Amino acid sequence: MFNEKLGIFPSVLVKELPHDWNKSTRSLLVIDKYDPVESNELAIKVGDIIQFLVEVSDGWWFGKVNENLGIFPSNFVRELPPDWEESTRDFLAVCHYDTSESDKLAFHMGDVVQFISEIRNGWSFGKFNEKLGIFPLNFVRELPPDRDKIRRKLLAVEMYAAPVQSNELAIRVGDIIEFMVEVSHGWCFGKCNENLGIFPSNLVRELPPDWNISPRLFKVHESFNSESIDRLCLASGDMIQFVLDHDGNWFWGRIDEQIGKFPRSHVTEILDEQISRTAKASNIVQATSVISSYPCYLDKLKKYLEVIFPYEAGSTTELDLAVGDLIEFIEEVEDGWYRGSNLKNGKTGIFPSNFVTELSDFDSYLRGLGANFSNKSSPEMDLFNQDFYQSDIMSLLECSICLDLCAGRIQV
Repeated sequence: MFNEKLGIFPSVLVKELPHDWNKSTRSLLVIDKYDPVESNELAIKVGDIIQFLVEVSDGWWFGKVNENLGIFPSNFVRELPPDWEESTRDFLAVCHYDTSESDKLAFHMGDVVQFISEIRNGWSFGKFNEKLGIFPLNFVRELPPDRDKIRRKLLAVEMYAAPVQSNELAIRVGDIIEFMVEVSHGWCFGKCNENLGIFPSNLVRELPPDWNISPRLFKVHESFNSESIDRLCLASGDMIQFVLDHDGNWFWGRIDEQIGKFPRSHVTEILDEQISRTAKASNIVQATSVISSYPCYLDKLKKYLEVIFPYEAGSTTELDLAVGDLIEFIEEVEDGWYRGSNLKNGKTGIFPSNFVTELSDFDSYLRGLGANFSNKSSPEMDLFNQDFYQSDIMSLLECSICLDLCAGRIQV
């Protein structure tokens, strides 16, 4: 940078540098192009990053860009924060932006651009695919910082099948849309069936976070047929999982993977059966004093659940359920979810609690174990050998007697 020649020079032509000038961490973003007039001036363009070195005079600074040193007008730049490269503000591209200019960022719809600084006149400076550059703000929308924690799902309640623009999303009734960002009043951007695009917000309804594991179930007591694309066809005995209220006469629900509306008048909510089971369970302890003095192994009994609806695991931590499976209860992990072990295959995982019911007549099962103890090939014996209940026949019978006492079937 310096030659080895000594000599005198006019002091008005120099500016003292701070001792650590070559370690300056001040970064400046060029927001306007400047073509140099003098030989000591820097040629700068929008999006350049200048390393600030020293202030020369009012309105003029000295710095370094692309290994070139020189002065430049200070009102053509904007200072960046020290951690500008670690910016956490992200913008989602809601349509394609193609450009061949080296100082601008090109991106496709759905790409995420790291925002660094606003420039002016609708342009910002950012980073995409490790490249720095400027981009138009009207092609992007800022993403919320908690987007990875909050996954908003929308239900298409009307069809939008004829998009006008290339960045619009075609949706059908019953489609589940992953909401990403609001584009403008009346329009949202999201993902449906691996396709990205914008869609009218008045054609969708927001779903509750637990919509796919709703505890509300309905049983069809009267068949219903319809050719309307937004309605479910119902057969007597069908089970419908509740999704959303529609109005006073209709619900949105799901049968298998199909979502649609169904009339309230043709279904009965599975509630009476649950009340009956609760009442039965409430009768089970009236002989506490008897049990406490009775020598048995009741405290060793575990809680078992019977699967009443099939469930397909959505992740490796979840458990597949088939109707009739017997599950050993381990713990309640959160509201609406249990952890347990499937006695059929020994696998352990979590599952929705409304897909099972507590096995209230387990004492009968124990009696069956005792009756079939000599049958080494019985399924009950297989469960018994899998640490299902580690005791002898007498222990099983004692526990069964205690259950009889609790239920009031025998008197002491």
